[in-house]
Amino acid sequence: MRRTFWLTSCGRLEKDDSAVAEALGCGSERSFAVRLARTRSDDPGRSREFDALFVGEKAVLLNETKATPRPEYASDFVDFLRHGEFFLYFPEYRERPVVPVFSSLYLPDDLVAYLTGQGVSAVALRDDALQVLNLDSVQASYQCDR
Repeated sequence: MRRTFWLTSCGRLEKDDSAVAEALGCGSERSFAVRLARTRSDDPGRSREFDALFVGEKAVLLNETKATPRPEYASDFVDFLRHGEFFLYFPEYRERPVVPVFSSLYLPDDLVAYLTGQGVSAVALRDDALQVLNLDSVQASYQCDR
């Protein structure tokens, strides 16, 4: 199964042919949004924009995209997830597993290794298509009912 993505003009992961979300265990699409702005449930004065959110019947895929993928950006994303902040913006998905994706047109090998160790899918351009570079390594870490 080929795992490819479309890109918006900003280079964000926008939509797949459902193969990636399915491969990552999200199930069939319930909703999908790009550049979604949300307010924190515990602090209405704080808001954040999310690059892409795919809600499937089994899990939520959260994509963070960077034009320049710096290690500190990946670390910030991991910290955001680790501290449970996602659910302060999306309390309605508290009962669903979150499938994290960090994407860019290019990801250096050391960053892919870091993301893999954190259980985050790394998506970048390879062979003229965006691909999940560490699918086999991170797929087992997702606790979705497949």
